[in-house]
Formats: sequence, structure tokens, C-alpha cells
Amino acid sequence: MISLAGKTALITGGSRGIGLAIATRLAHEGVSCLLVARNADTLKTACSQLLPQEAAAAPSPSRPHGFFAGEAGDPGTWDAIGRQLAADGTHVDVLVNAAGVSQNSLLARTSPSDIAAILDTNLRAAVLASRLVGKQMMRRAAEARQGCSIINVSSVMASRGGTGASVYAASKAGLLG
Repeated sequence: MISLAGKTALITGGSRGIGLAIATRLAHEGVSCLLVARNADTLKTACSQLLPQEAAAAPSPSRPHGFFAGEAGDPGTWDAIGRQLAADGTHVDVLVNAAGVSQNSLLARTSPSDIAAILDTNLRAAVLASRLVGKQMMRRAAEARQGCSIINVSSVMASRGGTGASVYAASKAGLLG
């Protein structure tokens, strides 16, 4: 098994649910986790629940856990994250696109703003995050030949669809593409 100790992971949707569960496991493996979600207070709470770097498998006190608050589907959020990563000299080794919102309404009853919110959070956020982090990863791979990973969390709905979840299913199918 490859050790992740000392690596840095950026996790969208990291303040709760699947994203927080992934961050918790990565922190346990000695990974410095950077969480991305909408609410700063929820992010602070999530970061406080992560295994402290000092107790992790391979301590990295110079790179503690942290977070970025903002709409993951907004390009401005990713511009700000990119600037902060560059200013801090932080290199992301693992990107986990786990941000997601579900849908529980027939398409005919789903408002255009709800459609946009689902697509922005579930698909656009992953594309924007992958664009930002992917550039950084490609540069590092060319220089240092270090392994990096992008993980997109999709859903069984991506291939099966379901009543009341057409936009959600389409957004998750987009991640598979």
C-alpha cells in the first residue's frame, strides 16, 4: 500500500457527509487536509474534528489542516483558493471532489435556480477544482515525477437515474465523463 503520510489533500464538500468522512480517514493516514465548503463555521467545526497533525501517522506541523469557505461552483472561489495556495507554497497531492447536493423533485417542478445550483455544486465545482489543481499537478509531475490523484465522487444515479433526480443524475454522470 502506498503511504499518504505527509501529502496534502483538497476536499470539496469537506465540512460534512462523505467529504468529511474522507477527510477524517485521510487525516488518520497523516494527510494535511484542506476542506472546501460554503459555511466557515461548519468548516471550522469539521477541521477541529480531524486528527491533529501531531498525532497523525507522519506529523506535518508545517502544514496543518485548513479550509476555504466559498461556493465551490463559483470560479471566484477557485481564483481565491489558487492565490492562497500559491502564496502559501502549498502543493495539492490529492483532490477529492465530494461536494454534492441532491434533488427530490420532478424536472418539470425544478426551478431554473435549483437546476443551476445542482449543476454548479455537483459538476461545475469538480471541473473548476480539477482545472486549478490539475495544472499544479501536471507541473509537479513533470518536475518531480511525484504521483498525484484526482478522485471524483459520483453516484449510482449517474448510470441509473431515478424519478425526481434527473438533474442530480445528469450532474453525477458528468463526473464519470
